Amino acid sequence: MQEIVSKKNVITNENDLDKFNNDWRGYYNFKSICAVLPESVIDIKKIIKFCSQENIKIVPQAGNTSLTGASVPSKNDYEIILNCRKMNKILSIDKDNLLIEVEAGATLDSVKEYASKNNFYFPISLSSSGSSLIAGNIATNAGGVNALKYGTMRDNLQGIEIVLADATKISSMSPMKKNNTGYDIKNLFCGSEGTLGIITKALLKIYPKPKDFFHCIFAFESIENTVSFFNEFHKLFYEKLESAEIIPKISIDLTIKHGFLKKSFFNKEYGSYLLCKFSLFEEKQSFENFFIQKINILNNKFEDLIIPQSIQQENNLWKFRDDLVESYKMEGKFITNDISLPINNLNKFITIASKKIDKFIPSTR
Repeated sequence: MQEIVSKKNVITNENDLDKFNNDWRGYYNFKSICAVLPESVIDIKKIIKFCSQENIKIVPQAGNTSLTGASVPSKNDYEIILNCRKMNKILSIDKDNLLIEVEAGATLDSVKEYASKNNFYFPISLSSSGSSLIAGNIATNAGGVNALKYGTMRDNLQGIEIVLADATKISSMSPMKKNNTGYDIKNLFCGSEGTLGIITKALLKIYPKPKDFFHCIFAFESIENTVSFFNEFHKLFYEKLESAEIIPKISIDLTIKHGFLKKSFFNKEYGSYLLCKFSLFEEKQSFENFFIQKINILNNKFEDLIIPQSIQQENNLWKFRDDLVESYKMEGKFITNDISLPINNLNKFITIASKKIDKFIPSTR
């Protein structure tokens, strides 16, 4: 393997391997044979050929920010990790077709920053955006907080290049948005979790950069009230509403307990909250006036409302959101899920799921 990618790109030291072997939550910590860091598609093809000949199993890995153990070894001394972090270049931007071409190991943050510097916007937003890599975002069909308006990674992926298990390279990198020729290869691989091949390159959709953003957080007595409010609220601000996160009371409690938040944003405790972000192409003050006028229609549907008065206050709201997973981790054992369902089934799901979980693990919060 060292002959293929050079000695510096084969990690065998046990201490150095820890960050590749261990999942983010610390639930899985099996030992890999080694971690290999290719620097090119040619490297990846050679690695796959060698592993195929020697019957060595491969775990594809990007930023290793998964909460499900999907990117780490499944047993001891059985697999190698193929990590794409060294293939991290942003290759080009197509301002006419609104596309960015990137290598698989580019961080999500670097793509977002590059787009922003060119006055464009890449909307996928995750709490792990500083360390999660584009290949992992594609392999998991990452959604993030902006999925409400912009959809998941699948909706923002225009093209893809991959290397299959027999070391064949497939490239589907056409900038054509209307393309009816044959199978849609990118959608087969988006969400495939590394089971079909190694993602090496991607063509991502970008959008005009919003002029500004508007943020707010609502308080409610219950999640049921939050859902009822959201259904009417969304109709009022449909195209402008970029993110809407329902947050239960326990999230506030745990972030305060573990030092991420000094106190609640509100003077009183509530059962549920709705954190919102709007993308604006008009003056912020003009939108705020419009927002207040419209929200008065629903003023009997929520208990309280905070509109940040500074950039710092806006950042504090979303930092709280980003710190939630770390707070859960510090609290101890928790059940991770990423369940999608229609909004009209949300209340029913929470009620039924809570009762069933409580039968297995009494006093679950």
